[in-house]
Amino acid sequence: CMLIASKYEEIYAPELSDFVTMSDKAFDVDDILRMEGVILNVLKFNLTVPTVYKFLRRYLKVAGASFQIQHHATYIVERTLQEYSMLRYLPSTTAAAALWLSLKAHDSLELWDETMIRVSKYTPETLGDCACEIVYLIQKGKSGMLQAVDKKYSSSKYMNVGEIDIDFE
Repeated sequence: CMLIASKYEEIYAPELSDFVTMSDKAFDVDDILRMEGVILNVLKFNLTVPTVYKFLRRYLKVAGASFQIQHHATYIVERTLQEYSMLRYLPSTTAAAALWLSLKAHDSLELWDETMIRVSKYTPETLGDCACEIVYLIQKGKSGMLQAVDKKYSSSKYMNVGEIDIDFE
């Protein structure tokens, strides 16, 4: 398991000989590789699930969003990660709603075109519930205890997108 985890997480994974040494030579290189194959086959090579960020990056690329819209949509996504209630939405839905709200706030809804609908599989109407909840949570959160994301994205480094008001109307 450590070999798989290190390959997945580390930029430079330890060499197989390091794992042999860590096991006090209880296993050789072939044993370690064989067990790696068994574990990966049992897991059917499914090591992670797609995250909101993966979907958001794809949607931002398809939309050809400006840096400010990219920062703003990422801010919205990061705010949703603080909210337990957002777990009921699929990561793709949250990402799409965040981008749609950012486009709306920047008067750029023309970027949510037929290509975006085809790629995301979401129309503005299907994003309504999620987008509405995001707006509520962000507006409510401005006076709450969790201010780190707002503070981060209210800096000039992120084009002060944390200060942009969003609404659903």
